Amino acid sequence: MKYVGTCYPMDEKAQEWDATAAVTPSRLSIDWDEPGRKGHLEADAVDQVYFRGHYGCPALEPDCMLQLRKYLSNEHMILFGDWKNRRTGLGGKWMFVLWPAEAAE
Repeated sequence: MKYVGTCYPMDEKAQEWDATAAVTPSRLSIDWDEPGRKGHLEADAVDQVYFRGHYGCPALEPDCMLQLRKYLSNEHMILFGDWKNRRTGLGGKWMFVLWPAEAAE
């Protein structure tokens, strides 16, 4: 299913970025627009709630790992979790708030 929404990096800058996503029970793919660059992630379902995968800007990078937990409401999907760049040691938390693309039209 296609989704649209917002990415919230959980850092001191209080930013938000537009996001689009394709989500199935076993996989998710999300694109977001940061100022000056585009980000992308892909993750596989570990179970009905958790996803693990990789991210990158603009392409996936093997050293960039992520884990997300899925929360569902009647209208939204919220993905909350951690990211870590093993090469640089940087990491943090982020949240994606998504809703079905057809509801946004």
